[in-house]
Amino acid sequence: MAFNTKTGQALRDVVESHGEDGALRIVESALGTGTGKPGKLRPEDFSIREIWEACNPGVSVYEANASGAFPKITGALINSKIISAYDNVPTVGGQLTQTVKSNVQDETIAGFTEVEGPEEVGEGMEYNDSTISEKYVTAHNEKFGRMLSVTEEMIYFDKTGQVLMRANRIGQRAAIYKEKLILEGIQDVNTTVYRPSGVPTAFYIAGNRNLQ
Repeated sequence: MAFNTKTGQALRDVVESHGEDGALRIVESALGTGTGKPGKLRPEDFSIREIWEACNPGVSVYEANASGAFPKITGALINSKIISAYDNVPTVGGQLTQTVKSNVQDETIAGFTEVEGPEEVGEGMEYNDSTISEKYVTAHNEKFGRMLSVTEEMIYFDKTGQVLMRANRIGQRAAIYKEKLILEGIQDVNTTVYRPSGVPTAFYIAGNRNLQ
């Protein structure tokens, strides 16, 4: 379903006919949320003031009895802008690492030590056996984020552009911060990333059989 955000009237109809959750799904669909592709509408096509008026007809921005649809729809706009900015920052960290899904704070990754290289075998001598020993490393998961609040003044004076500008910057800073964490770990600047047997240790040391 398409709607005209310039008047806010169609959005008001969507909220009334589909309810808060239904209106949120329609807005997210229009923005292309979760599809990885650009939507038919951009966050800049919306107005925070018009969203308020559509979700709270006849209610002043300074009144307490606000509809729950307003923070949901406004949050969808902000999230869309943050994610778009995050995805558009050029980075290399993702090409140097592999993302593994995890639902625990400390993830254990099992493996084996590297096999020994070939060695000279004398005439009539047997080949030496190659040993296999188990090892594991742990990854400590942490959560990072920021919250962008929308004030009454932002709604009343319709500071949509400023809100989206801040959202864009938050997305960019998040991508840069992640890139910094990855590159510092790869270069061993942050020596707490590599955790053999659960113990944080420097990565590039001879004891770990890694080249310095």
